[in-house]
Amino acid sequence: MKPNAYALSFVALLLTAGSASADYCINKDIIKLGTTPAYDLAIRITGNQPVTWRYDGVASNNTLFSTFTNTPSGTSEILHWSNLMGTDQPISNSVKYHVGWCTKTPNNIIEMYWTDENGNRVPKSVVCQTGAHSSNNSTPGVQWNNVSAAWLNVNNATFAVSKTAWNLAELNRENRVLASQLAPLPGGESLPLEPGATVELAVPGAVRGDWVVIVHDVSCPGSQAVVRDFVQFQF
Repeated sequence: MKPNAYALSFVALLLTAGSASADYCINKDIIKLGTTPAYDLAIRITGNQPVTWRYDGVASNNTLFSTFTNTPSGTSEILHWSNLMGTDQPISNSVKYHVGWCTKTPNNIIEMYWTDENGNRVPKSVVCQTGAHSSNNSTPGVQWNNVSAAWLNVNNATFAVSKTAWNLAELNRENRVLASQLAPLPGGESLPLEPGATVELAVPGAVRGDWVVIVHDVSCPGSQAVVRDFVQFQF
């Protein structure tokens, strides 16, 4: 039986990053767009807080980032994945990459961008993104906050509810068990978000204490990647 590539990567991460954490987690499936060369990926999130768990990619698919840094920047943090496969290979447009992280408390995504072989931002690099969070309403639900400077559109939102959390490495489209549990989120087909806007939707059947996985796409004009988010949090 051929070993699962994601399982192998997860085992390798266990050996280097300590115990898994079931906090607020995001895992991203990323496909690069555009012709400008890029080598690494950076994501700026809100809050100065440590990453409790992370996902760096898949070694067997030649998509493992060998270096990770978490750098404070004002009131935010810059998460930077670099040194692809230990030889700083360039990012390919035809390959799907995966990165993820967990924090103790939710964070918003301020911006996401490609970096060059020196770790600097690729000029005009824009990857539009926003995270999903537990809403503050009395009814368990999800909200999206656009803290970026661009107009965004959240698309194709689906959800799954469970009594226990998934491991970060399991939050991806190759997880067929999770895929079988995902259902369309009512009202989540297309949600436009102007800068500074917030939108909330109820999650059917959820109660306080449940874990929810929200899967969604984010689009905007000029984005240089196709990204699908797998976001997990507890109500």
